[in-house]
Amino acid sequence: MLRTDGGQYRINGIAVDAALRGLPTEDAELTDVRAIGALLYASLTHRWPYPEDRYDLQGLPKDLGCVPPDQVRAGVHKGLSELAARILCEQPPHHTEPITTPAELAAAVAALPKIRPPEQPAPPVLRALPNNARPRYSPPRPPRRSR
Repeated sequence: MLRTDGGQYRINGIAVDAALRGLPTEDAELTDVRAIGALLYASLTHRWPYPEDRYDLQGLPKDLGCVPPDQVRAGVHKGLSELAARILCEQPPHHTEPITTPAELAAAVAALPKIRPPEQPAPPVLRALPNNARPRYSPPRPPRRSR
């Protein structure tokens, strides 16, 4: 995963491994989509989505099977959880179709609702003093010099 100078993120190595192994296009696309799904899952849960531990992440229990990230960690965004499950699970929950190609993944990401960043709190309101009023605060006086 790389971050460009412009602040965009790029995933390095997509299709490279498949090309080196001579996989057919469909297998290469599925391999890449699943790799992106595993990265998303790990980002959401801090767990590797398969039984083995990998990349300093603990894997899921062997008998658990494929579960959406929001069932592994509380507070995970529902839309992103469902997206990860559609990528990684052969039979995704809620009778949704699995995502197996980059085009399907791009369409699913585009269909996610846009999340606005939280608004910054407004600065405190300053009240003007009447013309004849003096502020209650006075600046500190310089220290006295001893003679």
